[in-house]
Amino acid sequence: MQRLVELRYYCEAATLLLLVDQTGVACDTGHRTCFYTAWRDGGETL
Repeated sequence: MQRLVELRYYCEAATLLLLVDQTGVACDTGHRTCFYTAWRDGGETL
């Protein structure tokens, strides 16, 4: 569940940014977000 808090747009109106208040998980893997993997120091980290 995500409740929209604020919607912003890029000055050229090419991109939207939605700020939300999230309850629960959003990713089908069970993580809070699907952006949970990062590439740091030459390796993948969770």
